[in-house]
Amino acid sequence: QQSPTDLIRPRRPFAPQEVEDTTAARCAASFRVLMVAAAFRGKGLLQRHRLVNEALAAELGRIHALEQRTLTPEQWAEAQGGQ
Repeated sequence: QQSPTDLIRPRRPFAPQEVEDTTAARCAASFRVLMVAAAFRGKGLLQRHRLVNEALAAELGRIHALEQRTLTPEQWAEAQGGQ
């Protein structure tokens, strides 16, 4: 069975900063992800989530729930305290 990171990480142009399996038994059915991508610039929340869902279309059939936090690189830098 693939890990949550293996299921999601290879999908570009989105680079997950965090992937957490939130399934009670950690059986890779529900995830919380933080995605950072320049492709999110100028897009609203729904548009960003649609981009991620399209990129993960093949995997979504095996995923019960996907909680997304989608940020631009600038928003990510700001969230990290400007590091």
